[in-house]
Amino acid sequence: MLSRLGYTTQAVGKWHIGENEGSQPQNVGFDDFRGFLSVSDMYTEWRGPQFNPEIALSPDRYRYILNLPFNKSDVHAVKGGKIESLYEINTETIKNLDQKWLDYTVGFLNRQKQAEKPFFLYYAPRACHFDNYPNSYYLGRSASRTTYGDCIVEVNDIFKKLIHTLEANGELDNTVVFFASDNGPEEKRCSPPAAPCFAAAKVQRGKAVCVRRSSCTGKA
Repeated sequence: MLSRLGYTTQAVGKWHIGENEGSQPQNVGFDDFRGFLSVSDMYTEWRGPQFNPEIALSPDRYRYILNLPFNKSDVHAVKGGKIESLYEINTETIKNLDQKWLDYTVGFLNRQKQAEKPFFLYYAPRACHFDNYPNSYYLGRSASRTTYGDCIVEVNDIFKKLIHTLEANGELDNTVVFFASDNGPEEKRCSPPAAPCFAAAKVQRGKAVCVRRSSCTGKA
């Protein structure tokens, strides 16, 4: 709909709808997509001994999941095109995944500064989840000293950076920003001790949608 109205449309982050070609973001209206397609747990949880030792420590079971035919990568696509796998997401590369997505998004916002068309941005970070992998900068930075808490600190910084980018570009007052949680948690598991219980709610883990209401020239 927004594409038909002349908006530049960008999606970054967790898509969560899967790999069905007709449901991929570049095929449902987005000009560009950078992120992953499926559920967060599918990329890393089975790889970590601290989360799924029955799989991670069993070579046969680990190899079985590794060989399952689902995309395990950070991907990119443009409207009407095919998915391009950039690199595999594992317990090491995921530590900087949200920072890579942040850089990509800041680049998009900066390119819109002088653009004549209005824009729509869907942004969904991977953090925070059952299994969390803070990078070296954020590890231990939260008051709780838990991986969940550390990732909450990182996500706060990410959204701060996005808002400051809009402000620096003179776009903040002309942009509507919506924050939303996703479809809710399972009700059986909690984060590590001293961290908020993930099963209580995912309100701290959000998505942002930014819509610049008009072009830089003031045309609707």
